[in-house]
Amino acid sequence: MLITSSKIIPKYYFNSFNFSLVIIFLFLLFKIIASYYYYYEYELNIFNLSNVFGGYIESLYNDQNFKNCNFEGQFTVFKKGTILCSYSTRMPVLPYLYYIFTFISKKYFFIAILKNILISLIFLFCLKIFYKIFILKNPESYYLINFSLLIIFVSPPVIKHASNISYEEGIILELLILWSLFFLQSCYFFSKHLTEKNDLAPIFSTLLSTIIYFTKASMLLCLIISIAISLIWLIKKKNYKIVLVIIVSISLILSWGFRNFKKTNSFNIGSSINWVIGYYGLNNTALKIYPQIALDQIFFADNFKLKNNNIIENKVNIDLKFENEWDNNNYYKNKSLEWVKNNPLNFIKFTFKKFYNFFIYVKKTPYSVGPIVNSEYDKYSFSQIVVFFWLLFGRLSTLLLLYLIYKNWQKEKFLCFSIIVMCAAYAAPYLIGFNYERHITPFIIMTIFSNIVLYNAEKDIHAQN
Repeated sequence: MLITSSKIIPKYYFNSFNFSLVIIFLFLLFKIIASYYYYYEYELNIFNLSNVFGGYIESLYNDQNFKNCNFEGQFTVFKKGTILCSYSTRMPVLPYLYYIFTFISKKYFFIAILKNILISLIFLFCLKIFYKIFILKNPESYYLINFSLLIIFVSPPVIKHASNISYEEGIILELLILWSLFFLQSCYFFSKHLTEKNDLAPIFSTLLSTIIYFTKASMLLCLIISIAISLIWLIKKKNYKIVLVIIVSISLILSWGFRNFKKTNSFNIGSSINWVIGYYGLNNTALKIYPQIALDQIFFADNFKLKNNNIIENKVNIDLKFENEWDNNNYYKNKSLEWVKNNPLNFIKFTFKKFYNFFIYVKKTPYSVGPIVNSEYDKYSFSQIVVFFWLLFGRLSTLLLLYLIYKNWQKEKFLCFSIIVMCAAYAAPYLIGFNYERHITPFIIMTIFSNIVLYNAEKDIHAQN
């Protein structure tokens, strides 16, 4: 599939990269249009950003402290009725990035524009490195990558999620594309004993996964497998740059843990809402309303009205107060594990529903972010159709990947196993907690590039024979 870099760069490299440049610019244009549609007339400033991010950005702007002292529903901690500050409810990349942008503008729309431009520039820079360092033997490989990028970047769901600023996918979606490319190439090079002069593959895989993890804590497994492939790489070829990157990555993780210990008296390397969010997908009420209704509603709504007009009463305790954010997190961790222990059949049933939604279902989920499904499901019926075709394409891509893994398992065991591990590392947190269409979209993208890698590996085998 790939050979090491050469002084002779084929003409189709330049043509392919130029085409990639056009695709990336087109995608940036689509993101800006989407941001205009969603945010241009939005009157609140970035300090009001939802999902617990706004308070951190405001604190950074006012006193340069990474903390959130605002009321944030179930994530809020109290002492004698007074709201306390939280220090670890979100990972730092998104709040710090938007804080930097506040020196230019505090408006949603302009923050979105700046974020979209920055991520596109990072994507262009990393893709150029990917193209230059790893010269493909066959021009078809470039064409397949560009064709895949074109399909991905003209997809309305991808444009919507990538342009968003209120959840992490707005940052990590494009980074996950890059990470999957570098991770897959690391595995390919190792399987083909091409570690010489190709050290940038594991280096960029680890760097990108570190940034992704510090944007969204559930990506920890992706970071772990990136570090693992780098360590495996070192067995074949000692390289101080790879060692340095691993040290930097682990040092950042430990620094975050010690920082949390200093601020909250609890050494944790993740986010203090991981299990609060995980509890969304581990209780009886959620089992009844998933995937129709956004599961964070279990902390707010008294009841839910499903698509068939059935009314589900909310029996989840929604009025608990904690004085420490990690006590809050541990409470829901214990509550989740207790539910699994006491309801094994419901746990299996719910896990199957999440598995079905993640790997098979072709409808947009959740149907509604509010407690009454039909009011939103009917209102946004066109988006259901658009997402249907995107998910259908993704399911076909997954089926193709399963076929290629089966077909190439005997001759490409390490590569096939690496692809399975990569997909599992990404999917596992969403199968434990819960998943929606916006979580499935990056997985679909990973399957697309995994298919390209296996297709080219298969061509290499035939060429050698």
